[in-house]
Amino acid sequence: MDGKTFNDNSTGDVVITPGSPGSSSGGGGFFSIGGGGGFGAGFGGSSRRRRKKRAKARAAALARAKAEEQARLEAVARAQAEARALAHRQLVNSYGQAREQRKAQLDQHFAGQAQGQAQALQAEIQAAKTSPDHDGSERWQLYLITKARNEINGLIAAKGIEPAQRQALAAAFDGQDPLAAGADTYASRLATLATAEHMQQLHRSWETAYTAAQEARLLAQAIETLSQRSTALAQEHAQQQEVWRAREAQWARQRQYAQLRETRIRFKQQADENLRQHRLKQANTLSMPVSAIGTGGVFLSRAGAQVVAGAPAALAQAVISVIKELARIAAIRAGQVVSLTATLLLYSPELGNGELSAAQRRRQLEGVGLPAELLGLKANQSLQAIADAGGTASIGHRLKVEHLQGGSSIALVSTGGDITTDIPVRNATFDPVTGAYRVDGIGLLDRTLLLGGATASSDPSAAPAGSSGFIAPDPQVDEVAKGVDLRFDDCIVCIPGQPPQYFSFVLPPAGTGVVSGKGVVADANWWAAGSGGTGAAIPVQVGNQLRARTYDAPAVFERALWQTIGADAGLLAQFDPINQKRILNGYPPIAAKASWQDGRREFELRHDAPVGLGAGLYDLDRIRIHPPISGRDVRIDIPAFTPWFARRLELAMDAALVQGQPARTWTPLVPPGLDTLGPTPLPEGPSLPGLLPGQTTDPLLPGSETLPGTIPGETGVTIPGFGGDTDLPSPGLVDYRPARPLEVGSYNDLRRRSINDRMDVDHIVSRKALEARLKVMYAGITPAQLKVILESAPSIVIPEEVHRKYSETYGGRNTISKQLSDASDLRAAVDNNMNALKPGLLDYGFSEAEIEMARNQLHELHMEKGLYE
Repeated sequence: MDGKTFNDNSTGDVVITPGSPGSSSGGGGFFSIGGGGGFGAGFGGSSRRRRKKRAKARAAALARAKAEEQARLEAVARAQAEARALAHRQLVNSYGQAREQRKAQLDQHFAGQAQGQAQALQAEIQAAKTSPDHDGSERWQLYLITKARNEINGLIAAKGIEPAQRQALAAAFDGQDPLAAGADTYASRLATLATAEHMQQLHRSWETAYTAAQEARLLAQAIETLSQRSTALAQEHAQQQEVWRAREAQWARQRQYAQLRETRIRFKQQADENLRQHRLKQANTLSMPVSAIGTGGVFLSRAGAQVVAGAPAALAQAVISVIKELARIAAIRAGQVVSLTATLLLYSPELGNGELSAAQRRRQLEGVGLPAELLGLKANQSLQAIADAGGTASIGHRLKVEHLQGGSSIALVSTGGDITTDIPVRNATFDPVTGAYRVDGIGLLDRTLLLGGATASSDPSAAPAGSSGFIAPDPQVDEVAKGVDLRFDDCIVCIPGQPPQYFSFVLPPAGTGVVSGKGVVADANWWAAGSGGTGAAIPVQVGNQLRARTYDAPAVFERALWQTIGADAGLLAQFDPINQKRILNGYPPIAAKASWQDGRREFELRHDAPVGLGAGLYDLDRIRIHPPISGRDVRIDIPAFTPWFARRLELAMDAALVQGQPARTWTPLVPPGLDTLGPTPLPEGPSLPGLLPGQTTDPLLPGSETLPGTIPGETGVTIPGFGGDTDLPSPGLVDYRPARPLEVGSYNDLRRRSINDRMDVDHIVSRKALEARLKVMYAGITPAQLKVILESAPSIVIPEEVHRKYSETYGGRNTISKQLSDASDLRAAVDNNMNALKPGLLDYGFSEAEIEMARNQLHELHMEKGLYE
């Protein structure tokens, strides 16, 4: 067909469709018109050949149509397959790109985590910290290291099971390490999947495995870091343990040396005490021969029994005549006294100043002995049995020996009234080693008699030739004067083969005594705890130093006691600075103003009970220290006794004034006119101050005075380098510069230099936290030592408003838990405190560099003081 268009708008094409001819309506032929097939109408049917051609053409058309349809279908199938393949490739490529993008994101995320892993681990370590629970089994520093290592090991144990879980999750994807597998392996697995859902599920599985692998690697790194830190702590623990062992060994050697030194000191003190006791015994031991007892009377001195020709018999005769006189007037006058004088010590012209030589001192009269029967010994008394029982016997008269200027006097006193008739009786015991009899005194000041076999010595130099050396004036009977010393040091001695002998000795001056007792062990709270109502006991340190020492007045003893307390640093540190100076000078400390009474301001020594003038006068176990207002115990008071012998008896020492005595020359011990002799002229020296340091005066201080004890800590300051009194300061020792803001140093130094500058000196770490740390580190530290360390603790000068507003330890913010937390780690506490202050310091105008410099200085000062390393 040529494709032309006819007048009827048809192209002339013929469409041949398959099917039987009979299916057409009208039953026409191939070219039928009007219902006939074909061209039957008008032509009259078709030939056989035409039918064959038509069949052939129809078959060819059908075959061609079928081929075209098949080709079309194949083309459509090919197009669909190509589209599906393209879409699959595009989907695979998109998931590959998504994998790379997600992998880059995960790598970046975990790289950031790896960079911040150190901070994260530190935060975990801080979160894992627990409160200290120190049982004392090891040193505090070692305990902190062990505690930190245990906390890290706990984190390692908690993280130890997680890497295996993460690795198993990572291997679940393809059995390989997702971190090592490339994109090809992932793409090959995607290519095997047909649907997007399967690919999305595979992508999620890969992402989970890759994330698990990254987490497993981070966990492994964290565990490795923690393990290294644990190993480092173990090594540090071992090193510090060796350091502590060496330190403890050194401390043990120091303690051993201190104990050895203390033992040596105590041994030396005991040896000195024994030596003092031995010397006292020797000084109070009087010797005499047994043969002197039969002479009627004997004079005792440290040089032995001195017998001047005719003196014993004259003494015995004088005693008999006086007793007769007493008996004559006993009915009308009782308690009489008669004075007899015996001069054995003469003035030595070669001295020229009235002083005694050593030989004269040894010849000074110390006692007198007479037969006991002469003094009215009561009959029917078994003296031997009384002496064995340590009892007393009754006697009618007693002798009183007393030294006078120029000699000694003896008074015969009748017993009764205030003068007791009871007199101790002692046995003379035989010493087979020395071959002599001994009569030991009870106390250290009591006389000891040594009765040997030598004869009594005769001292011709004691008196001029033709003189007996004994002046016996006419008996003068008087009543015992009021206020005289009624103490007697006499006894009756029983000597085998000899009649009982009466001895009377010279008493030491009133107030003389020997220190006895031990005292109490004084701790760091001795003065604060004892200076209240019950009084403070005498420390044992005083007893070790003063025991067996002799003092002739309570004032001298009190001065020595306070000086001994001042020599002990531990005891002296318990007093305020003003009283420390007084104690060092031997003066008692001043009490608080509220405890003054009747003009008395100083602490006083008092006995727990009245002791009189006996052996317990200086018994440390019975003495306590009280403020003036206290009404407990008894004050030490030595009465002023009236002399036994009047002035006229001193004049009677001159032989020219005594009737019946031969004329002789007498040279007194103190020659007349001695008071007119001046001292040897010396070059004029600097004038002494009118007031010595520590001397008690009234008024004590100028008008506006501040006395110690009113408000502790506000009694003034002491400038370092300036000594007490008039001492000059050491050059360059005093730091007078004002404290600077953010200056780091010791608390006491900064506080002294920070005055009226609106700045606060802040302990960093807090004082309470440092105190808790020190008490744990050094269990045996004393309060005095603790105070010294805390006063010199590291501190910083900061504005007071910053301190009050920003400090985490100011006022009520410093809780117990905060103190314990800071005490467990001082280095971290310093950083935390500075971090809390930093915003306020920045607002105040300080730069960050200045703040960090102060922080580093605080760390350096803590390490310099050994608080941490």
